[in-house]
Amino acid sequence: MDVAALARGYGVAARRVESAEALADALASPVRGIEVVAVPVDRERRRRLDEALKACVS
Repeated sequence: MDVAALARGYGVAARRVESAEALADALASPVRGIEVVAVPVDRERRRRLDEALKACVS
């Protein structure tokens, strides 16, 4: 699903970022109102990260 396109369809400013640098730029830029920043992630890598974080706090 293209979350950024969906947000734009409702009149909400949106952009998709593909790198950590682009995410940092998006988060550092001033925003007026609501803006969606879509960040695609690899599900398998995300799952492993979640498991590692849970192990650290358990």
